[in-house]
Amino acid sequence: MDRPITFKTRALVVCATILVALQSAALAQHTAQDKPAKIDEVMTAANKYRLFNGSVLVAENGKVIYKKGLGLAQMEWNIPKHA
Repeated sequence: MDRPITFKTRALVVCATILVALQSAALAQHTAQDKPAKIDEVMTAANKYRLFNGSVLVAENGKVIYKKGLGLAQMEWNIPKHA
């Protein structure tokens, strides 16, 4: 049985799409050294406002430039996520 898509789910998808678009635009303007810091800034803000909870891995030209776990792995027991 299919569940209807809720307003909260739609809002989350829209926010995530906007976040990815803004992140791509912001990263295009930064040098290679600034990219990990900018990614961390964007993802930490998304986690702070409860828009993202999970693991992030960003690679450029086959090399990992950023990896981090944000939020909780187990919300009921308040267990933090580790990358």
